[in-house]
This record gives sequence, C-alpha cells and structure tokens, in this order.
Amino acid sequence: MILLKVILLEPASVVVVHFKAEGLDLKGSDYDTMSFPNFIRMNESLNDVQYNRYKLKIPSFMDTNDTKPGFTKLKLASKSNLDIDSIHDWYETVGEETYISSKCFREHCLPDCIFIHGPCKSLPCGEYDYAECFRCEEWIRSAQQWIHRSRSNRPHHKLLTASVQYGVLFVPIGCKKSPNEDLQWRILFSVTDKLSIHSLTHAQLLCNALMKIILKDLIKPIHGELLCSYFLKTILFWLSEEIDPSEWKPDNMISCFLDCIRRPIFCVEYEICLHYFIPENNLFED
Repeated sequence: MILLKVILLEPASVVVVHFKAEGLDLKGSDYDTMSFPNFIRMNESLNDVQYNRYKLKIPSFMDTNDTKPGFTKLKLASKSNLDIDSIHDWYETVGEETYISSKCFREHCLPDCIFIHGPCKSLPCGEYDYAECFRCEEWIRSAQQWIHRSRSNRPHHKLLTASVQYGVLFVPIGCKKSPNEDLQWRILFSVTDKLSIHSLTHAQLLCNALMKIILKDLIKPIHGELLCSYFLKTILFWLSEEIDPSEWKPDNMISCFLDCIRRPIFCVEYEICLHYFIPENNLFED
C-alpha cells in the first residue's frame, strides 16, 4: 500500500507531503515528511522568471554551473527580496550573485531534540524524517530523456503526465567534497518515485520487499551503511524497464529475484549505479 498524502496548511504558505518510505509498511520503515514554502517560485532558468513575471512569489531559478549532474544551486532572481524576514537567514552572496544556502536552510531554527540526517531533520528514534525543500513545477531538461528514452517497458502515460505536471523537488544537501557544497541542492523526484512504486507489478513489489529485508537483516549488520534502500530501488526501476513485462510474474519470481541480486553485485564491483532519472549522475561516484 502506498501512503501518500498532500496537505495545504493555512494560510497555504507551506505544502506538506507524507510518505511511508519506499511504499512498504515493513518493520523498521520510517515515515518521510516533506514540506516546501509556497511563497517562493522556483524556475529552471532566468528566462522562465522573466517570461512569467511572478509578482506574488519570490522568483528564484536553478544554476547548474560547477555542479555535478543531479545537483544545482538556487539563485534569487532579484536582490529586492533580500530584506524579507522569511528568507533573510537563508541566502548567501557570492560576488554579485545571491544564492539560497542549503546549509543555512537546513540548519535554520533547529530544535535541540532534532538532529540532521542527510538533508532531513530526524527524531532520535529514527522513525520520522522531515525534509524542508523547494519545488520546481516544471519537469527539468536534465531529466527529459526519462520521458522519451527507449525501453522494453515504458511507464504508463498517466504516470508520465502526472510526473511532468508535478515537477521536481530540491532538498538541502550538496555533493560531498564539492568546493561549493553548502550552496548546492540535490534534485529529487520523490513524488514520481512513489508513483513509479505504485505502478510496479506484484512480482516487482515482492522483489522490492525482499531486497529491503536482505539489506536490513544481512547487509547492514555486517557492512553498515555501505548500501541504502534508494540504490536498490533505483536498480529495481532500471530492471523493470529492461526485463520484458511477461517475465515479471509470480511463477518466475526466483529468476526475477536473482536478477535483482546480481545487478547490485555488478554495480558494487564496477562502482557504477546510474541515477534513474539523470543517468549522467553515477550514485557510486567517489
């Protein structure tokens, strides 16, 4: 069962999305909550800002110069917004340009009982992850190939349409060891991830659950955080495209599951795991 809920908070300045991680209610799974301020309009480029001319929202846009694929900086389109109290503690000026700092945004108003876990704020028990982020309502160019690329099993057109209409999210964490890491944001496709999980066949969902169990009970006790469920989910998405749909059936479960096990072994051996939406981003790099 996919637990996905979108709530508009009064006065509609923040949007909150709740997920049960990976779409599975397994023991040890956490709840993911994501919120984004609704008073900032995030665009892909400065040209989009000039064309739309948003007056009620603070205009900002992506800047991917000197960033690894899958990451971006977020730049304010106008310095006239710098004195607004709601964003005053978020921005950082570099030369003539003003950016929203992922580090400042992530650590702003951090309560004593909460700690930073990647881009998220977490409780000590580890059951809940809360990520504040930004949303771009357009499907970005670097992920266009996901819409059009050739594959054995194409996502349903309703999934593609819903994904494009929703856009992407930016969470406050940069590429590790980058010179401007504190200014970078990771490009996230969380809503499309959940829609994709929802579109999986019964056999694919079983493989996903089995891989999570192996990760939790066999790999992590020995190797710690060497692998994460996001890597395994990414691999499953790739396999769901590559393997003929007729192969994903209950009486062929063993063969499908062995494919799901062999692929991460290959990825670890050759140090390559391509991002599902932006293949130029090797998740195993460095």
